[in-house]
Amino acid sequence: MLVILFVSRPGRSMPSFEGAAELREFRCSYGLTETDFIAITKAPKLGELGAQSARISHAAIEAILMSTSLESLDLECAGVTDELATQLAQSSTLRSLELGGNSITSTGLKAISNMSQLQRLDIWLTDISVSDLELLGAL
Repeated sequence: MLVILFVSRPGRSMPSFEGAAELREFRCSYGLTETDFIAITKAPKLGELGAQSARISHAAIEAILMSTSLESLDLECAGVTDELATQLAQSSTLRSLELGGNSITSTGLKAISNMSQLQRLDIWLTDISVSDLELLGAL
């Protein structure tokens, strides 16, 4: 497990984690960028990724989707929108997903509710109403 509280390296990219053969869990509370996601998700056995307060993007989610071992993802307060949630819902490996503190509405929740393998979902402080929770019946 690797836990980093804050990443800051102006003008420098994080090296690829492709050679981190035994890394199973990576957590960073603040500062991950699109290129960081691309580097980190190269770890071949990465099962858990915590990226709270990250700067998530379509390319970052694409990198997440390319990781075949990733089962747990924490993107709390990372700027996840309905569009990004819909893209993320294409994952067939994620079993645990934390999306609290993001601007997800019923549109994003509907897409996420189609993730049949999902066993745990955390959606605190989102733009989801009580009536939208009926969408979870699809899980």
